[in-house]
Formats: sequence, structure tokens, C-alpha cells
Amino acid sequence: MEDYYELALSDRYFRWLLGILGFKEPMSCRYISLLSYLYLTPFRLSDPVVGNDDNRLNDGFDLRVDYSDNFTKDNQPEIFNEPVSVLEVLVAFARRIDDDIMYDGSLHASRWFFIMIDNLGLTECTDDSIDDYWSVDEVARILDIWMSRDYGTDGKGSIFPLRTTTFDQRKLEMWYQMQEWFRENY
Repeated sequence: MEDYYELALSDRYFRWLLGILGFKEPMSCRYISLLSYLYLTPFRLSDPVVGNDDNRLNDGFDLRVDYSDNFTKDNQPEIFNEPVSVLEVLVAFARRIDDDIMYDGSLHASRWFFIMIDNLGLTECTDDSIDDYWSVDEVARILDIWMSRDYGTDGKGSIFPLRTTTFDQRKLEMWYQMQEWFRENY
């Protein structure tokens, strides 16, 4: 994963995304390799697209607009030419949860982001564990299961697994999966 790490760290936008997650200094993050990989991995919608899941792509794209409006003089920085990444979708979703669901004025996007990472089973994918257990292939497999909606009907293998549910989570858009997860956990 070192190649991903080198590419991503040279990117100011990537560093800005890390700042949203509370990492002002990338080297203080023990997940920098994983986050770099998520940043360089394009997010893709399932086929067929479920509900309004395209809103997750739009939220990721809106992060770019926010960054561009506040940190660049260029109206069309190169980030607008790239597909929205898995990292952007997860960061944007975490911000939306924080803004629209929790709306308590505190900033917990990092908390919601890492809950989703944990739900995917990637919490142990730290820089220290890369190559010993975790590989690019394993992370790619986990992300593919999630993006392809090949996870269980209870959402196990997704960003919002449930203990019990009456709905097939594979058929619910991510926003409603998140709401079910919150009902069960909070």
C-alpha cells in the first residue's frame, strides 16, 4: 500500500479530507495507508442503483466544491476530473450524519467515519498491520462486497450492519440503512 500512501500524501485535497477526520498532521494517523487507498479507489454504485444512493456520490462531489470554494483560486481544480472516491463518500456521509442526524453543534464526523470503517471490518487495518495480515487485495475485496451489495440481508459486510431487521438491507438505499442502524444502536 506504500504506493497509494505516497500518491495521496502529495495531494492537498487529501490532506484537507484528513483534517475533517481530525488528523491535522497525516503522520499522526495510524490509518494513513488505508485512508490513502480509500482515497485512490473510485466509489461505484451498485447495478442497479438502489433508491437515491447517487446522493452519496453527490455528497462526495460537494466536498470538492467546498474545498475549491474555500482553498483554491482555480474554479476547476484537477479534483473535478477524477471519479468520486470511497474516502470522499464515507467522509461526506459522516459529515451528513453529524449535520443532519446528530446536529448537536459538535463535530463528530471522525467518529461516524470510523464507525463505518469498523462496520466494514477494517478497524484493524492499521499501518502496522499492512503486509502482515492486510493487503490491497483484502481491502479491495471488502470494498467490493460493500459497493456491489453482496453483503448479508442484515447488512453484515456493509457500513451499517444490523443485529435484527425485517428489511433486506441490500434493497435499501444507504440513507435508510443508516437510519435503521441508528434506531438499533442509539
